Amino acid sequence: NGRRVPGRGKIVKVDEETIRFSLDIPDVQEEDSGLYTITADNGVGSPATANFDIDVSETTELPPSVQPAQSNKAIEIIEPLPAEIYITKGEDVDLSVKIEGVIESEDDLTVTLINSLRGLDTDLSKHLLWELSPVPNMPNQYNFDATLPYPYSLNAGDMRLTIANEDGADNTETVLNIEEMGSEDPPYLDPAPKDITTYPNNDIMLETRVRGSRPVKMNWFVTKPGSGTPRPIKDDDEKYEIHINGSLSIFDVGDEDQGTYLVRASNSAGSVTGEAEIEVTHSAGYSDWTDWTPCSADCGGTRTRSKFCNNPPPVEGYPSCATDMETESEKCGAERCPGFSQWSEWDDCSKDCGYGTRGRTRECDNPAPEIGGPQCEGLSIETKICYLKKCPQRLMVTGVSGVDGMTVQYRVCWN
Repeated sequence: NGRRVPGRGKIVKVDEETIRFSLDIPDVQEEDSGLYTITADNGVGSPATANFDIDVSETTELPPSVQPAQSNKAIEIIEPLPAEIYITKGEDVDLSVKIEGVIESEDDLTVTLINSLRGLDTDLSKHLLWELSPVPNMPNQYNFDATLPYPYSLNAGDMRLTIANEDGADNTETVLNIEEMGSEDPPYLDPAPKDITTYPNNDIMLETRVRGSRPVKMNWFVTKPGSGTPRPIKDDDEKYEIHINGSLSIFDVGDEDQGTYLVRASNSAGSVTGEAEIEVTHSAGYSDWTDWTPCSADCGGTRTRSKFCNNPPPVEGYPSCATDMETESEKCGAERCPGFSQWSEWDDCSKDCGYGTRGRTRECDNPAPEIGGPQCEGLSIETKICYLKKCPQRLMVTGVSGVDGMTVQYRVCWN
């Protein structure tokens, strides 16, 4: 109900990417009823929250004849698959988890196994052989052991195991690595670590995953601003934790932790490196620009892109961005507008001498406009004055001459 619950709780590490949190509330009373909220924040993205109700009411002991029946309970996977599984091509895949829930019979369970590679899902459920065994002294808890026998249609990549009863389902994921017999693949990073901007005193993780043939040797180095010299990060340093998949956690980040962090992975087949920048900020910041949106029109449209105040997001006590989001736009689609062909050759001059005109034309067909769409912009006919040569000049003289009493009239013309 908005009040902090006393106590620090208990954290149990399930695997390199999963923890389980619990908080005991001793001697629960009716005044402990209300809306409870749990918040988890690792400094990357927005905090995760979940709400639930606790209702404490006075209990009344019922006679055995009217005791309520056992309530139904959805399946919950309390010990998930490991983050990664490694096999050699031709081997069976063994999967083991621990689940909790009400199970009257194995027939009540629905088990699904999906193998994903580059967005393509393959359902392997029908090939899966599994069995269920109760956990001693733990009511409603079971060990679920399954085998995917070879041969099968299987790709290296993500695997998702889902177990369900009539009340609900839960799933767990792992990454399957398949190695060829007698061959080794050099290591590679998928994904590679990314730059992080964070506030002081946060715990952060440079997330990566080292893939390739095992065994792989992993080392992290940090280069502080102005030093120019990489310093190895020791696994026993309480400031850091190097995870089995290659990720690096940095605790209680301060200004002194800024710098370039480099991971190097190597095996007998080769090596790979990846690096990321850590920046500690004292104010909220903008993300990188998003990709441009599609053009609003095939010809003469606009497109936009945005950046958001989430790198890092605003928090109380630190200055925020000027706006929650900034947007910019630009014109686009000009390359798809109708256009003219090349100009034709100039026509012959309209006059053999003196001043005349000559013209040339072009067609709106490169490309041609669509019906009802915009037309070409500009002239399709062009003219100019031409002059080939000076025209002849004519002069005429008329006179009368008399010879032997005869009269002769004459004209003379010359250029």
